[in-house]
Amino acid sequence: YISDNSFEGMRYATSVSLPSSLDSIGKRAFWACTKLDSLKIPSSVKKIDWQAFSSCKSIKKVDLHVKSDVIGISAFEDCVELQKVNFSLSSKKISQKAFGGCRKLKELFFPDGFEEISDSAFYSCDSLRSVTLPKSLKIISPYSFFWCKSLRSITIPGSVDTIGEHSFYMCDNLESVIVEEGVKALGVRSFSECNKLYSVKLPSSLRDIMDYAFTDSHAIYDISLPDSIKNIGIGVFGDCQYLEKIVLPKCLKQLNHFTFSGCHGLKEIVFNCDLQKIDNDVFQECISLEKFVYDCDNPVKLDNVLSKQFSSDKITLYIPKKAKKRFIESGWGVIKNIKEYGR
Repeated sequence: YISDNSFEGMRYATSVSLPSSLDSIGKRAFWACTKLDSLKIPSSVKKIDWQAFSSCKSIKKVDLHVKSDVIGISAFEDCVELQKVNFSLSSKKISQKAFGGCRKLKELFFPDGFEEISDSAFYSCDSLRSVTLPKSLKIISPYSFFWCKSLRSITIPGSVDTIGEHSFYMCDNLESVIVEEGVKALGVRSFSECNKLYSVKLPSSLRDIMDYAFTDSHAIYDISLPDSIKNIGIGVFGDCQYLEKIVLPKCLKQLNHFTFSGCHGLKEIVFNCDLQKIDNDVFQECISLEKFVYDCDNPVKLDNVLSKQFSSDKITLYIPKKAKKRFIESGWGVIKNIKEYGR
């Protein structure tokens, strides 16, 4: 084995030959070997420890054909010239910050059998454009791909239960997200401030969209919310300025604070029958609202604050025939234009 700190800070070493009998590489063993530009880790290695190659600023390629199923914490963090990583078929977990700050890393392909991406594993990988996640993946941890500014699209396999908080936060060029059947929850700010995100596909297995999940993702103009969703957290679509229409999921019982606050382009809301509460700041600064649709005669009760927001000549409320009295009793009478439909 190579013990902890063995070659730490050897700034003039350009290459290293590791023996085929090597079984472990210790903590900070090659930390800040800034001239080291090539690295092949033998398949005999079972353990790559904390910061083993961190801040080796000249390494361009890493072959991880090793027996170890875990890549250690910050193992290759701030290897700013690293462009390619070949993972071992036995790899199952990338530890915290393992490749964080690898600014020239361009693509990631994980082998089948891979299971976990830990906290901040690939944060600030500025050049990362392509990520292929395997069907075996179970965990996407918080901040996994935070601020990966070149990432264009991502498909989340259904083997993942919950997408971790801030996992794709501030991915400025992310345009398309596909969440496959099986995923149950989107974490806090998981896709927040993705300024170019316009295409989002959500599965019918989804139950929970947590606070601020899409806040400030301005380019979203259309999103279909599955009826399976039971909770939409605080500010989930806040400041999604191009969002035009929302059909609320049938299982949703409450609209929480600031859900659509600042959605300046939002024009139409289709309400569900089971909705029991709307917090009074849900539609704050939604200046383009013009059409509300109810497909049942059991409206949610409006409080005084919401009543004032909805008392606009621009809004038309569409309700089933013979239901007008019940809507007026629930506070919807502040809307001057009420139209009945159906038989």
